[in-house]
Amino acid sequence: MNLKKRLLVWGILPMLAAVGSTLVYSIDYESNIIVATDFSSSYYVEKRFPNIEKSFNTLRKSITSRASGPEKPVLFQVIPIDELSQAKGTICDYTLHQKQLMGGGSRACDGENNCSISTKDFKTFIHDICVKSVLKRGQATSTDIEGALSLAGQLSSAQRAASTYLFIFSDMAEFRDATVLTTPPNLEGVKVIVVCGGVVNSDGFCMSQAGAWTKKLKNYGASSVDFVIESSNWQNIAQEAYQ
Repeated sequence: MNLKKRLLVWGILPMLAAVGSTLVYSIDYESNIIVATDFSSSYYVEKRFPNIEKSFNTLRKSITSRASGPEKPVLFQVIPIDELSQAKGTICDYTLHQKQLMGGGSRACDGENNCSISTKDFKTFIHDICVKSVLKRGQATSTDIEGALSLAGQLSSAQRAASTYLFIFSDMAEFRDATVLTTPPNLEGVKVIVVCGGVVNSDGFCMSQAGAWTKKLKNYGASSVDFVIESSNWQNIAQEAYQ
């Protein structure tokens, strides 16, 4: 079955059924790219869907850059920032392998779904499956950023890639239910890039919180933290982080 047909029958495979559970992949990944996407009413609104789609496209371009992309194999996955972030698992995931001489790369996926050596296939997956899944998900009732950070840390620890990059698509306004329990985030060695966006003035609010969030993220173990505005040319910032 070719990729186009496989994409049509693709379904979301939850990696975590409850807080604290993780799925360990068997592939030795060089790069793990985790995207935490905000589903709050101050970020995830229909009029902003083109902005969200553009952010995913910018990230995809940074990943597939021949000169400055991350080392392959790359594990790409999207997780939600919603009312129960840590318990929700992944929305979509994909493995992008390195092309090899003599056609060896074609056997790298070994029958695995959502996997390819082709950047064109990866682009199709992002556009036709992953982003559409994000845009059909619906708004959250609250915003548990801490839970999403905890989930990202668990995935990073379980999947053991040489390098992990966490992209946060959000306005960084956290309104979480105090009764929701999460495990303390562990972002040891993770490079974090916050892509600020939101409804009117939310990107300004997000950037104004950069100092406080940078301190918090580094306390969780992040090796570096960058804040960018979604409308800027932040692809270069992502590519610099991969180096």
